[in-house]
Amino acid sequence: MKESHVLSRRRFLEKMGLTAAAGSAAAALDLPSLAWGQDNSGPIDCGPPPKARPHRRTGGESF
Repeated sequence: MKESHVLSRRRFLEKMGLTAAAGSAAAALDLPSLAWGQDNSGPIDCGPPPKARPHRRTGGESF
């Protein structure tokens, strides 16, 4: 008694492969819109990072 909703491993992999290919093709079509994006569409810039603290070694930490 075989159930109709059960997929074979081969059918499952074929279906997932086609789904992945269709998804990547759809994403590739949207790439040119990223190249001509708006001026403020880039990453958020909060300025330069803070200055690093000076390193201090005590007598026990020397080489």
